[in-house]
Amino acid sequence: VTEGHIQHLVSEAEAHSNTVMLLLNAVYFNGLWEIPFPDNQTAAGPFYVNDRQTIDVQLMNTTDKFKYYNITELDAQLIRLPYLGKKFAMYILLPNNKTGLDVLINNLGPERPLTDYIANMTMTSINLIMPKFEFDFTTSLRPILEKIGLVDMFTSAADLSDIAETKSGSLVVSNVLQKAGISVTEIGTEAYAASVVELMDKFGGEEEPIEFRADHPFLFFIEEEKIKTTVFVGKVINPEKIKVVDDKINVPTTDKTQPAECSGASCTAVDDRIKDETEALQTRLNFFDADLLKELSKSSSGNFLVSPASIKTLLALVLEAADGSTFTEIRNLLRLSDNITEARMQLADLQTALQRSTSSRVIVDCVAQAFVSKALVTNDTYTKTIKDYYDAEVNRQDFNQPQVVTNYINSWINTRTRGLIPTLLDQSFINRETYSILVSAVYFDGKWKNEFQRRNTRSRCFYPEPNVDCQLTPMMTKTEELLYRFDVALDAHVLRIPYQEERFFMVVVLPFKKDGINQLDLDSSRLVFPALIQNMKLLEVNLSMPRFSMEFESELPPVLKEMGLNEVFSPKAKLPYIFNNKQGKISEMIHKAVIEVTEKGTKAAAGSGASVVPLMHSLDSIRLELNRPFYYFVCEADTQAVLFMGRLSTVEETGDQDRAGTGYDSALEALQPNNQLITSSHVPPQPANKPNLHVSHGALNYPYDPAQSSSTTRRRQRVF
Repeated sequence: VTEGHIQHLVSEAEAHSNTVMLLLNAVYFNGLWEIPFPDNQTAAGPFYVNDRQTIDVQLMNTTDKFKYYNITELDAQLIRLPYLGKKFAMYILLPNNKTGLDVLINNLGPERPLTDYIANMTMTSINLIMPKFEFDFTTSLRPILEKIGLVDMFTSAADLSDIAETKSGSLVVSNVLQKAGISVTEIGTEAYAASVVELMDKFGGEEEPIEFRADHPFLFFIEEEKIKTTVFVGKVINPEKIKVVDDKINVPTTDKTQPAECSGASCTAVDDRIKDETEALQTRLNFFDADLLKELSKSSSGNFLVSPASIKTLLALVLEAADGSTFTEIRNLLRLSDNITEARMQLADLQTALQRSTSSRVIVDCVAQAFVSKALVTNDTYTKTIKDYYDAEVNRQDFNQPQVVTNYINSWINTRTRGLIPTLLDQSFINRETYSILVSAVYFDGKWKNEFQRRNTRSRCFYPEPNVDCQLTPMMTKTEELLYRFDVALDAHVLRIPYQEERFFMVVVLPFKKDGINQLDLDSSRLVFPALIQNMKLLEVNLSMPRFSMEFESELPPVLKEMGLNEVFSPKAKLPYIFNNKQGKISEMIHKAVIEVTEKGTKAAAGSGASVVPLMHSLDSIRLELNRPFYYFVCEADTQAVLFMGRLSTVEETGDQDRAGTGYDSALEALQPNNQLITSSHVPPQPANKPNLHVSHGALNYPYDPAQSSSTTRRRQRVF
């Protein structure tokens, strides 16, 4: 009952031969603070045992609004620390004099009930420092109960006949034992008691203001709810490598800023189409997202962004061209049904869900094209299948003019991603062996259901690593009711932020500990939808999160090979169905993604060309500050599809800046206007007025050229 905290309550000495009955009562309480203490602010400090003697203890520190009352007649202060759920709270009564506790206890009584003071408490901004503590306490309550007038039940005058009668007479109470304990930490309070228990703790601390901010890695997701599809997923790790979207945040304004946009394009199309009636198949398709996230977390040390939806669409186009063991390898990677029609419907459902989102509130565009050589005859079955299931077109081009083809594809990507990804390919991507380039793109532009007020955005610290100085970044702030839960296994906050079309939303996963992103990276395979967002509760959340944009480009073959996709990149590849009587292999896959998160919402884009890269983008109240690396996801609910996912680790600055609490506003002026996601292949930042995009593409080469495949010096977007 007490979760193992009380293992021995009654000893043999206490349960002697005259004992005929034991009445036991147990209470267990485990509560999370509504406003948790940042663990990175906990530090050793003095605790005054008396006015002269101190001991060193771990002091927790936070600044926020709490219910508070200065009780003049008691020369004491009263503060209320609420737990999640709005049903429980801890009250601390602190004497102003370091030696005043005994006097305070003596002054409390019926003529001065504590409830009178509680009724007079008001919300006040408080700098609170209090010790972490844990202790057990065992006592005999008989002397205390007798002192307050409960005497008869311990004597022969006791009448407990309603319980039982013995041969020698009625029962009497020989003793009342109580064992209790409590543990108070940054997260909350765990308390337990057995027998008749009431625990009351009074403690105090010194004052030192701090702020609860998002200063360690976190995750975010954007999801569509009806089909339970994650549209975007992201992880923020290192803010130094992310540039702010707009550096002009020092001038307060009542205007709301534009929402961030997300878009994506992939040169290998994979649809997140999942059958609505088969929940298990939907979840299994999302296992691919978790695997992709895990591999990117291992290979990328800082920020990254990817669009699983774009990559799945790209892989869907490859799947339709594949046969034999190559087909099986792709199907297994995506966890598709053995039934080809059912597998196609799994991939097609996402495409359908995204294509029906064209309102002014949320704009989503998921498209795919197969650019093929005019010199070869295209398989009619392939052309019809990708059109019927994925709404993908076959576009015939003269591959003898590589610059013309490159310009055409880049123009198509630029148009479908609303300018977020103006360039995906360069001319070197196409050579005399290239006969096909498969491209998919996803674009997302969603306005928050409740926008952040721009006038509340302030430059504040983001902590990319536990021992790294703060990086100034614009922090957006708002308070609203949001779905939230604390994942004990992940040791992380999980928050869901809806867009105006509520089947789309962003999920943020923020490690509780300042250095918790490293452990979250190891556990990233557990970040699977819809399990990640189950059992959430509607809470009032005071949210602070960075305004950021990032751009990420990656070569997918190494990542996909680690996930088990090998044959399609080798001479053994079986890809016979694009052209009549023509085989090929995937020579390269490139994925490019961009995201922008502002006060108005999210704008993102992604593109893939034979490339795969993940993009991660009413009960109680809680305060969350995303001032440290985190993961994020943009999702669609009906299909459970992740459109974008990412990790935000740093916010990049330019110029010399004063840090750690001074010169916020002036320092912010030097911040670059765009956030950027940096990987081993640096991608130039997008203009500030452009949305975010994700693009994947790939080239199909015939025949297989060993010399070309061994080259690692050129980044090319090739599918086969």
